[in-house]
Amino acid sequence: MIYIGICTADTDTAITLKQLASKLGKTDTAIRFHSSDLKYDVALITPSACVAGLTIAAKHIIVPDCLDLNEISGELGKNVISYGLLPKNTVTASSITQNCMSVAIQRKYTTVCGKTIGEQEFIIRSGLCAEPEKALGIISTLLVLGVSPEELSAI
Repeated sequence: MIYIGICTADTDTAITLKQLASKLGKTDTAIRFHSSDLKYDVALITPSACVAGLTIAAKHIIVPDCLDLNEISGELGKNVISYGLLPKNTVTASSITQNCMSVAIQRKYTTVCGKTIGEQEFIIRSGLCAEPEKALGIISTLLVLGVSPEELSAI
């Protein structure tokens, strides 16, 4: 079982992530709203999360570019993946429309199973693109779970 902790004020993110993970065959995941007394394989923090004094224990942490990592304490693991619309992020997007965007992985990182995801670009055609920041957090999490860019392009 892969445990995912979500730090968000937006319950739709958790619902969408669970639906897409299931649709893409990642049924071995348990998604929970973050609790500081639990350890996770993956922690997703959204821009709406209140992070002041947040403590996280996770092997992979996925953070929006608006987050100051100094506000978080705990075991952050060695895999910190940033997402957002700035080109400095690990996962970013361009050419965004209501139903399509180009996603770029700027730096390689590893999945929960140890597979390396290399630098690349791929297209997502989905209503999810209407909210690019939310979409990038979900896409980054699915990539860490081992969903391939090709599978994501087909959603």
